Amino acid sequence: FWKIILEKFEKNTVNADRVSVQGYRFEPLAEANLSNNFLFVKVMSDPDILKPFLEMVLKIKIKKLRMTEYEKTFIPDMYAKGIRMDVYADDGKNGGEGTLYNVEMQQRDEYNISKRSRYYQSAMDIDALARGVDYSELKNTYIIFICLFDPFGKGRQRYTFTKICEEENEIRLDDGSAVLVLTDRPGEPEINEFYRYLKNSTDEEAESSGSTF
Repeated sequence: FWKIILEKFEKNTVNADRVSVQGYRFEPLAEANLSNNFLFVKVMSDPDILKPFLEMVLKIKIKKLRMTEYEKTFIPDMYAKGIRMDVYADDGKNGGEGTLYNVEMQQRDEYNISKRSRYYQSAMDIDALARGVDYSELKNTYIIFICLFDPFGKGRQRYTFTKICEEENEIRLDDGSAVLVLTDRPGEPEINEFYRYLKNSTDEEAESSGSTF
């Protein structure tokens, strides 16, 4: 994983002066960490990088990612709030057997992950189901937030959200949707390694990583 990133982006450099676009100032790529939004979406939209990452954090096997996009835009309605997803991927399987993935980089707490994930979920569903198609053809979805903070303050490295019945906890709605919030708190070794590189994206950090990922 680290070698792919280094090989893919070692040739990307910009002038020493900071680059300014529409009033925003960006650090040169040579100085940027993977947590930099521009670099993050470019790197993580590569299927060779995104696929092992998804398999690691979701603990699943993915045969193939057939479509990946970065900064994918959804505008559900001309009067509705549009959204732009950092990284969006589709495993290419048909109908209810398929899965959509959305990965978001969160550098700071904007206190909106709960409602934001709800809105993103609805946009993905509307986009995935054509008129006249049965609800059973909806694809499964994962929305993953990679946070440099703990939005829930419980000290966990991961928070996984699915729908269950409050009165009967063994009953799950099984609607095929899940939200995963990762934080920079210590936990699983491979995710620890990922966060170390996310915050300090140097050759030395990559070479010192003991992670097979």
